Amino acid sequence: MAKYLVITRPLIDFEETAKILHLSDYLPFSLPLSTVNHLNFELHKPYTNYIVTSKNAIKSLKNSNQLIQGNIIGLNGDYLEFPDVNIIKTGDNAESLVNFLEDNPAYLENSIYLRGDNITFNITEHFDNKIDEIIVYNTDYLDHLSEKQINILQTNPVITIFSVKAAETFIKLTESIKFNPIICCLSKKIAEYFPEKFSKNLYFSDTSNINSFKQKLDEVIRCIK
Repeated sequence: MAKYLVITRPLIDFEETAKILHLSDYLPFSLPLSTVNHLNFELHKPYTNYIVTSKNAIKSLKNSNQLIQGNIIGLNGDYLEFPDVNIIKTGDNAESLVNFLEDNPAYLENSIYLRGDNITFNITEHFDNKIDEIIVYNTDYLDHLSEKQINILQTNPVITIFSVKAAETFIKLTESIKFNPIICCLSKKIAEYFPEKFSKNLYFSDTSNINSFKQKLDEVIRCIK
């Protein structure tokens, strides 16, 4: 029987993620739990600092064709590449970004947070609304599974989960499925959303970035072989 690595990121990210998380003897299978829709938006004034926590925000910013000058402040990753703008990478997770802004409050001045419609941590609220914000993309979540997707899940594959909302969606979609998958989450916070029945084969990355996630995935596969 074939062994599968189920990647739950949006379809647009599947090929890139499959290359990074490549596992020998495992076939990558796309099970996008969400679809990202980039919105048309307009910034009504120039800002000095643009704060982002996802590549979807950067894609929306690029798609908007607006003149951006100053600083883009965000997490580590190549997705931050943006022409003619100073890029400040603050670390691997939202906590590192918050710590950077707390240590460098000047970057809160004339700043805007570019975000999606569904987030688990709001940077603007954390800083008492000293930062403007705008929703630049929204996310639709999967509400049912196809027969093929159910059949793949019943092979007890390795399943990758990248966000709290993805965890919630996955749990809801699979309530009636009898299976025993190996689940690897991008962070401990995500893993904590899974109920007890998944705990035996539930793992999480020590640091919420794709390279650490890959290392954890490799460790898990070595242990189960």
